[in-house]
Amino acid sequence: MRRTEKKVIEGITFEVNQLGAREGRRVLLKLGKVLGPVMGSLFELQDGIKLDVVLYAVGQIVERISDGDLDDLCETMGKHTEFMPAGSTKTINLSMAQQDLLFAGKYHVLFQWLAFAIKVNYEDFISALGMLVPQKGLVDPVEESHESE
Repeated sequence: MRRTEKKVIEGITFEVNQLGAREGRRVLLKLGKVLGPVMGSLFELQDGIKLDVVLYAVGQIVERISDGDLDDLCETMGKHTEFMPAGSTKTINLSMAQQDLLFAGKYHVLFQWLAFAIKVNYEDFISALGMLVPQKGLVDPVEESHESE
């Protein structure tokens, strides 16, 4: 059964529905080609992951993903996402035309939505991979900063 999850990002409610198996598999392969080498390098680190390492990883992703791949990912995930702007009661499909309007000047919202859509679709797969890879002191910088106070 396909799962549906909601998340509010910057006052906008996003409802993401899981992709079907065939479409999800196609996207997973594409994501693997982009994210695989980056994730591998993160797991090789000896100490906890810090902001500079995350920024490096983001840079590596940007180098590996093409405009076409990003468009395809946004279009595919958008077909399976409804959104409701703050103060509205009507949901709207997140088509490419809607993305063009909604995310103009709000790229941080775009990438938060994409990360959420990827989580909804591949959380079980990512968790299973985590069990196979030995953990090497991965640190959440937000938790670490609270612990040092």
